[in-house]
Amino acid sequence: METTVSLDNVLDFINLMSLSHQHKRWLDGVAEHIRRVGVKHCCISEITIAELLYGTAWGGHKENRKEVGVIAKLFDVIPISSSLSVFAEIKASLRIKVFPSITSIC
Repeated sequence: METTVSLDNVLDFINLMSLSHQHKRWLDGVAEHIRRVGVKHCCISEITIAELLYGTAWGGHKENRKEVGVIAKLFDVIPISSSLSVFAEIKASLRIKVFPSITSIC
């Protein structure tokens, strides 16, 4: 049996995981943006999925893993493995710009 999920259901689930008032205000802004542009124009990364899974495990609500799966199906999920080498190169070049006298740890 497949469950039909709306964007509001997903945002409600994410709000349940929110701990701070400031975080809630930020999520409200994200929710408004997603509603305005449409979920088909939005995506999340594998890191987001990992963080949501961590939140369900750490919060003691492992039954919410199913909800994370629903979120992953609602949004396009961007894999990160193909961009890890680009990340490393950019981070290294930025570090060299900030700390030019330290070009290597060896």
